Amino acid sequence: MHSNGSKYCWRFKYRFGGKEKLLFLGIYSDVSLAQARQRATMPASYSSKKQRIAGN
Repeated sequence: MHSNGSKYCWRFKYRFGGKEKLLFLGIYSDVSLAQARQRATMPASYSSKKQRIAGN
């Protein structure tokens, strides 16, 4: 945890259409590196569907 109270998290920085984007992949203690890598490679449409099904 950072001194300001925020938690460490997995993020994926990329560019789309010339704009920089940042994708949140999960909190470090809850999501393993392997899971974060898998989430970063799955298509965005699948990710949003999965979140809606899971109720997030």
